[in-house]
Amino acid sequence: MSNNYISYFMDTDMNPKFVSKHVGHKDLKITLKYYTHFFDEISLQQNIELKDIFDNITNKHKPSDDSD
Repeated sequence: MSNNYISYFMDTDMNPKFVSKHVGHKDLKITLKYYTHFFDEISLQQNIELKDIFDNITNKHKPSDDSD
């Protein structure tokens, strides 16, 4: 199986266990060992999105500074 093919699957947020079985790896650990950098990138993006959500919630409930 081509590394590009596996990389494509991992980059589309497919379930790692599904990808591992689909590409013929006997153990999920093999897939995770060589393709964990995709999870790091996905995790970073999701952390940024989560932070933005919390920032928006916090800003909506922040008292306004109308001391005029």
